Amino acid sequence: MRLFENLLIGELFALALVFARIGSALMVLPLFGEQIIPARARVLFALAVTMTITPFLAPSLPPLPSTMGALVILVVGEILIGVFLALLVRILFTALEVAGTAIVFQIGLSSATIFNPMISEQTSAVATFLGLIALVIMMQTDMHHLMLRGIVDSYGLFRPGEGISVGDASESIVRVVSQAFRIGIQMTGPFFVVMMMINVALGLLSRLMPQLQVFFLAQPIQIIFGFILLIITLTSIMYLFVDTVGVALQRMLTLGVP
Repeated sequence: MRLFENLLIGELFALALVFARIGSALMVLPLFGEQIIPARARVLFALAVTMTITPFLAPSLPPLPSTMGALVILVVGEILIGVFLALLVRILFTALEVAGTAIVFQIGLSSATIFNPMISEQTSAVATFLGLIALVIMMQTDMHHLMLRGIVDSYGLFRPGEGISVGDASESIVRVVSQAFRIGIQMTGPFFVVMMMINVALGLLSRLMPQLQVFFLAQPIQIIFGFILLIITLTSIMYLFVDTVGVALQRMLTLGVP
């Protein structure tokens, strides 16, 4: 009877330890951790994933700590690792927010905001549009499978109980933030060039025809050309973003961090 109780406690400890990392990661990861998905559904999905992979990870898990303090430290460390890994991927998705915000400022629609179901906040219409397209593409290309595999493979790099280096984590976050900002600006490069050409043309037109009210023409011209350019470059924008995220996830599978 005593042996059965020890085995049961050991199984429950393994499930709880794996759930701490998997559950915290799924609460933050894009697609899985969107605010529009009910919290109960996310928790149930995290439990299902945990119960599936725990038998394979059980040999690499540490034994049950003898004190409550050590147990709390171990579980909190697993939660921080899960949040850290998912946050790296989430930060990459801010490139779409940077691109959408830059685009609406260039075409003169900075005040046009709509409700973003992914973060439950008001964001620019273009940023919300790009974010929804990115989620659909991720589902179609099975990139969400790479996310799950990256979190599972993280046990080979961040072993339970060993913790995570604060310096390395800070360096990884800074690198991913700079990468997301760079990609966001690259996606809006054509808009900067075209809108600058339109402004130069309108400036020359105002010099040639001083009686013409250029400011009344600038706004509709910027909006029309902005939407035409968005339609033309949408495929390239999404390809650049998906390729960047895919490369980052592949590096996560081999190195643990993008």
